[in-house]
Amino acid sequence: MRFYTLYLQDRTTLKRLLSVTLGIVLVVVVGAVVPSSANNKIQLLKPVRLPTAVGAGETVKVIPAKWTKSAVRTYKWYVGGKLVKSSNTLNFNTLASHQGKYLRVREFAKFRGGVEMSSRSFAVKVGEIQILNEPSLMFSDADMKSATLTLPDFMPGNVKVDISWLKNDLPIQGEDKATYTFRPQDSGSLLRASLRLQRDGYDSREITTEGIEVPTSFEAETQLLWADEFNATVGASPQMSNWVPQNGDGSAYGIPGWGNGESQWYLWEQAQHDGSGNLVIRATRTGASQYDCYYAGNCQWISSKLVTLSKLHVKYGRISIRLKSAQGTGTWPAFWTLGTNIGQVGWPKCGEIDVVELAGKTPFTVWGTPHGPISGGPGNGGSTQLLLAAHQEFHTYTVDWYPDRIVWYVDSKPFYTFRKSENEADWVFDDWQYLILNLAMGGGFGGSIDPNLSDAQLSVDWVRVYKVNGVGAISTP
Repeated sequence: MRFYTLYLQDRTTLKRLLSVTLGIVLVVVVGAVVPSSANNKIQLLKPVRLPTAVGAGETVKVIPAKWTKSAVRTYKWYVGGKLVKSSNTLNFNTLASHQGKYLRVREFAKFRGGVEMSSRSFAVKVGEIQILNEPSLMFSDADMKSATLTLPDFMPGNVKVDISWLKNDLPIQGEDKATYTFRPQDSGSLLRASLRLQRDGYDSREITTEGIEVPTSFEAETQLLWADEFNATVGASPQMSNWVPQNGDGSAYGIPGWGNGESQWYLWEQAQHDGSGNLVIRATRTGASQYDCYYAGNCQWISSKLVTLSKLHVKYGRISIRLKSAQGTGTWPAFWTLGTNIGQVGWPKCGEIDVVELAGKTPFTVWGTPHGPISGGPGNGGSTQLLLAAHQEFHTYTVDWYPDRIVWYVDSKPFYTFRKSENEADWVFDDWQYLILNLAMGGGFGGSIDPNLSDAQLSVDWVRVYKVNGVGAISTP
């Protein structure tokens, strides 16, 4: 640190200098201390507030701000951002014209010593019912046979609540209680509750709960519409009144290998009754070489494919089959449907429902798949596992086809649901479909065929079509 000494010869100059310096010091001291002793010791602890909910035509009482010192208070009210003249008291009367506009208040506090400070509230929309928590749905009991709605808390109180129930987002007529008991036709549906809130001076408001899925049950009201029980004598061919063949390797239809790279040539004669109540489709290498397949001249396999096109068409309902699968790596049994409009719109726009697909290479797995214009070849399906291989015993494979969903079952147990509401662009299942039963060999799904495999057979006990819960129809052109 360095010190400098100022020598002044003129005492007058020294006095002037001291006077100016003292003035500067006084100005600095006064500017720093006075605000500290006034404003800085007054603190806002809580801002001025309005009630959570305000209705039109109500008297609103402000909740004053909390300061560290007492004060004289006045208020200014704003509606829609505009100052309401001649309104400077603690209470404010809202008008019908204020509904839908935002209300705000500003408090002006005058303290001793002439200090003034202010606080501004958050805005509240006039006529808006406030929902303090979300409504919810839950199963009413362990049996999951009904659902109960838990109402949310509201501001203000005394709100009228009208309840309605939605199944797959469509209203259920006549249901307006807080508990809804499931009906057979609700099986597998997505259930929601819708609430309409009303009170005078407030805008009505509607809210909808999250969905709850009704447990899928095979139990339903059914009416048999059509069946083939396969009770003909041994060696008899399928009934021509129900089925027609699609012979060949697919080339005649413009899809060699049936569009999947399959190895078989289909023949009507390869499907025969066994005299014990079953239709047996037999795939074999024997005799295949006399047919000319797309891939190598002589065919490697012959089998059979039956369809109900022009004989039986189905629209919605339950489609079910009981069968024992073929054994052997490379086998590909399937029971499925195609849209009868395939000749006009093509595949996959016509829609395809694979009631069941099985593959010898994975004998414990069952697949159920819909194919539409978006999902195409891969489809959009599900699978499940069997305890015993599909070729070891008979199983029942079923779909329940509704206007809003398709549900897949094995032995009455659901394993997959395809919903229209979740797949609008891929849903092309509101038109007639025909049934298809076949045993393919190889192809993209069946995979490589065991070179040591020479024969395989698919046994079908019956095929049935039902109306389910009042839904479903057949046509016999």
